[in-house]
Amino acid sequence: MSNLDETDLSWDHPGEASLWIGRFESEEHLNSYLEFCYGDDDETIKPPFCKDFAIYHFDEDFREAYIVEESSNNLADLLSGCSYDEELIQQFIDAGELEEAMNTVILLFNYKYHGRCKEIRSDGYSLRYIGNVRYE
Repeated sequence: MSNLDETDLSWDHPGEASLWIGRFESEEHLNSYLEFCYGDDDETIKPPFCKDFAIYHFDEDFREAYIVEESSNNLADLLSGCSYDEELIQQFIDAGELEEAMNTVILLFNYKYHGRCKEIRSDGYSLRYIGNVRYE
């Protein structure tokens, strides 16, 4: 087992949504960043996203990730059109304007992130954890 805190193992939180905002070069890069792979021996290979943010597991069926056509530093613009967008925009509005224009949204539904890593900057991408909110 890695050096994850025990709390990182309790990822399942119905009615919670966790949000990351960032920049990716392409949809393909974003997808490969989030994709679980499975080896010949049925071993699960975690995606770079899990490694970057020390996430033990998330349910791929409750993940929403996309790149917007036009970068923005406004969270409402970035979240417009996502699942539960009105509810999420209303709750994340307190996060204010982003320091720089972003083009990528990652939402994990029924998940509450409580890790220590808040931001990753790497070749080809950057990603910042914004927060958790409740949704119905």
